Amino acid sequence: MPQYFKLARKIQSGARFIVNQIGYDARKMDELLQYMALHGLDVPVMANVFVLSATAARYFHAGRIPGVTVTDDLLRLVEKRAASPDRGRAFFLEFAAKQCAVARGLGYRGMYLGGHLHLEDYERIFGMLDAFGPDDWREFAREIGFGQPGEFYYFEPDPKTGLCSSQINREYLKSKQQPPAAPLAYAANRQIHRLAFQEGSAGFRAGQALYRIVERAPKLARVLHGAEQALKMIAFDCRDCGDCSLPEVAYLCPESQCAKNQRNGPCGGTHQGFCEAGDKECIWARAYDRLKVYGEEERMLEGPVVYKNGALQGTSAWANAFLGRDHRGKTPSSP
Repeated sequence: MPQYFKLARKIQSGARFIVNQIGYDARKMDELLQYMALHGLDVPVMANVFVLSATAARYFHAGRIPGVTVTDDLLRLVEKRAASPDRGRAFFLEFAAKQCAVARGLGYRGMYLGGHLHLEDYERIFGMLDAFGPDDWREFAREIGFGQPGEFYYFEPDPKTGLCSSQINREYLKSKQQPPAAPLAYAANRQIHRLAFQEGSAGFRAGQALYRIVERAPKLARVLHGAEQALKMIAFDCRDCGDCSLPEVAYLCPESQCAKNQRNGPCGGTHQGFCEAGDKECIWARAYDRLKVYGEEERMLEGPVVYKNGALQGTSAWANAFLGRDHRGKTPSSP
């Protein structure tokens, strides 16, 4: 879901077209277009069709490219076909042509063909595509259904087509009605922020008054900065960036807990929700779960784009927040 929220944010920010991720699941291809139509995300979508080989399939199957999945079933099929005299080349090109046919049938506006291809390979793919009947893609959609075990789908299945129905996933809707409890520390941090750091609150006004005085007392400023850093190191593994984004990421520090320091949503470099750069859960997946408790997960990427001010590194984030020097002081208030 955070990837869908980021898709919407990209379109709101001016993206004129979308290319989906490499995949081999027609139901997921259908889901993307249906989700976009349901939420008014009206831009053309290109289907990302990567022509497999045995080598590429093994590489994808091993999880080497986050977000790209070749399932056990698909790998077995690839290995079987790759044992033929042409090493499966005819099968791989036909498989890609069928993917293109499914994309065209579903309503994709074009195809992005990837893989190690020669000019004659493109010609063969589009020759087969032109030779297919107008409704052949429906049968191909049933063939190309290599989803992961336990795959999440936004819509319930349509047994007649093997694609998506118009019914939103019942378990997903149930999870929105009955989310798990939030961690106590997160609930406490929300309350502290509301009382002390929310602009317009009595605590925020008191903080402004205090730090205006502290600005004129360097020794006191150093003492308070040291106390702030000690507290935030224990609570958040703070890296003293001076421009804090804890409120934007459900009180998870993007500097210490994200390999890419992402402050504007997930990067897509995950496998089963775990970061490609380390064996830890993506902070945006964790933030989604935390926000869901309060019914705020669909707004997790709203608000102004966050640009960290690197010049504030090593300075007091509290002082910068209260005195309007951090990113929130330079842009309209985020929700």
